[in-house]
Amino acid sequence: MYSIALGAQAFWSKFAKVPRVFWTVAGNCVTLAICIPAYYKFEAVMENFMNLIGYYLAIYDAMSLSEHFIYRRGFAGYNIEDYNDMKKIPIGIAGVFGFCCGAAGVVIGMDQTWYVGVVAKKIGDFGGDIGFELAGAFSFIGYNIVRPFELKYFGR
Repeated sequence: MYSIALGAQAFWSKFAKVPRVFWTVAGNCVTLAICIPAYYKFEAVMENFMNLIGYYLAIYDAMSLSEHFIYRRGFAGYNIEDYNDMKKIPIGIAGVFGFCCGAAGVVIGMDQTWYVGVVAKKIGDFGGDIGFELAGAFSFIGYNIVRPFELKYFGR
């Protein structure tokens, strides 16, 4: 729940004005709202839900590692004073595009209880779920296609 609080505050600067304890309580309320209807099938529902949100890691890793190694060239490329200056941090166009590309990879490659993608159906006999791999590959490619344009036209 602490991650929800930090994530909400990082999502939009105006959310940072709301105390973290509010976001933590709100996250617990959402969790409770999910858990009450799922009481009789809690383990299965939570397992399926956690399997779905796990794909986010591939998207996040692909874009973060791209930024770190390709565009920042390691830790020396970061200026710690710029972390909270909206005029110096990236606009986010490449991040949004990369995320959307990664989500498309998840959708066509996932083999989960609630949904099976078209690629996963085709390779179902050989293992099925390649949503994580496709998410990472698609987001890596999408992010690295758009990021140079973002740097060229916005300079950050």
